[in-house]
Amino acid sequence: MAGIAMAGLQKRDVTAAEFDRAHMQSIHRAIFEKVYDWAGEPRVGPTFPKVMTKAGPSPESIARGDYRADDGHPYSYFPAGEEMLKHFDRWARILGRNLTALEPDSSVERFAEAIAEPWGEMNVAHLFREGNTRTQLVFFKQLAQRHGFSTTIAPLAHDADLRARFNCGRFVIQAAGPTELFESVIRDLTRRR
Repeated sequence: MAGIAMAGLQKRDVTAAEFDRAHMQSIHRAIFEKVYDWAGEPRVGPTFPKVMTKAGPSPESIARGDYRADDGHPYSYFPAGEEMLKHFDRWARILGRNLTALEPDSSVERFAEAIAEPWGEMNVAHLFREGNTRTQLVFFKQLAQRHGFSTTIAPLAHDADLRARFNCGRFVIQAAGPTELFESVIRDLTRRR
């Protein structure tokens, strides 16, 4: 069900879309409304002092290029609540400013530079209980379309190494590291239309 909804959303006209939290929530709702009654609503837990974490390769493994290492290194996300929402909104605004500064004929490299850090930081907010990555992929595919790029997300489902680089690129940003790894994945998935 979610895959069919995602395919439909990727073709939606986004000429007038505001790429903000409301737009992200509308995408989540459209993908998951037949699955979850809370589709499109920001998560309500865990709340401070508890945090949600995901385990992944350690920063050291990532630096060595071992993107599929099973290190169990914890990466923390914002606790649910006002600070989570503020963090997402702040980075959505930064994303908008970065894209406004792009020249109309900007390269894929410049586009990747403009969106990598905001995308990584919006992921740290982790707005939803489930389905964050699928929602983000549609959001950023639509964003690319709006700015004259074509982004394919299908390889992430079939290429385990690319998917591992994608996840590690976001983990590095989550750990306040550089954006180059995530930029490289975005470049691999994006073409100028």
